[in-house]
Amino acid sequence: MLTGLQTSKTWPAWGSDTQDNYSFLFAFMENICNNISKNKNNYRYSDVAQQFVQSLYILGGRNSCEFVRLNLSGALPSLSTLNLSFEKADACIGEAGFRYDALNHHHNSLNYQIAVCSEDSTAVVKKVSYNAATNTFGGFATSLENGILKSGYVKTRYFDVLKEWFENKDK
Repeated sequence: MLTGLQTSKTWPAWGSDTQDNYSFLFAFMENICNNISKNKNNYRYSDVAQQFVQSLYILGGRNSCEFVRLNLSGALPSLSTLNLSFEKADACIGEAGFRYDALNHHHNSLNYQIAVCSEDSTAVVKKVSYNAATNTFGGFATSLENGILKSGYVKTRYFDVLKEWFENKDK
C-alpha cells in the first residue's frame, strides 16, 4: 500500500470538504512514504507533522511522542529535532515556567475560541538534569512564590554550589 501512495502524484478525487478533513492523514502518510527510502539522518517532515508532534509533546509528554515516533518510523521528527524547533521559535519548555503572555499572544493572533493548558507532573525524576540554555538544574522540588511555582529556582554557575545543595538542603 505504501508504494502505491508513494508513486501517486495526486490524492483521491474526493470533494474538497472531504479532502480538507483528511489533510492531516494525507500529510502524515506522505511523511512516512517520503522518508521510508531515506537514511534516518535525511528524514524531512511537513509543517503539519511538526505542528502535530509539538502539540503531542505539549499535551501528551515526552513518552507519548517517543511511543508514536518509534512505532511509526519516518512519521514524526525526533525529540532533539523537536527541541530545536522549540528553540528556534523561542518556545523552550522549562521546569516551572508558565509563559502566560506568550500563550495569550498566540491565542489572540489565531483567534482561538478555546485554549487548552497542560501541566505534566507525573514523572519520577531519577537524576538531576542540566539545561544549558537556561543555566538551571531540573529534578529538584521547586519552591512556591505566592502559590505559583518559582521558575529558575535551582540556578547556578558553579558545580560546588550544586554539591552544597545536595549536602545541606532539606530532602
